Amino acid sequence: MTKLLSPIETEKFKRLASKPKSLLQHYYELTNLSELSKHEAEQMEKILERAESDDLLNYWIEKIDRLVYEDLGLLTEEKLDYYEKQKTRGKEFFVN
Repeated sequence: MTKLLSPIETEKFKRLASKPKSLLQHYYELTNLSELSKHEAEQMEKILERAESDDLLNYWIEKIDRLVYEDLGLLTEEKLDYYEKQKTRGKEFFVN
């Protein structure tokens, strides 16, 4: 996973305590599976539930998700621009 991080992020990741670091590594492994078994889905759910109350864990999970999306080509500039336009249109719709 660290090969996808910037040098600064890699250093921050290395400084994490072993338990959060192993949870994040496991989460990253799960995100790279083409399909999750029931047990693997439950493991991911537990990690995500824990992240709801742990800001640091949540930060790293969001970072992992973004790296995975980029790696899969889901976050191209064109798509990001489209999403931003849709978000703006949605805000206009709900505000008016």
